[in-house]
Amino acid sequence: MTQTELARRTGISQSQISKFFRAERQMTIAQLVSLCDELQLSVVAVIAEAAGPSD
Repeated sequence: MTQTELARRTGISQSQISKFFRAERQMTIAQLVSLCDELQLSVVAVIAEAAGPSD
């Protein structure tokens, strides 16, 4: 899926999505949920992955 298609499906602008993926902008929880829903990802899994390994 392209960023343009993801933007259309989520209502988040393509430029914002691009900035999220380049770590130039932080997203809200609502935006994270919307992106995860469209990409068929678990929000919990995404957050756990971002947090790194737990020791």
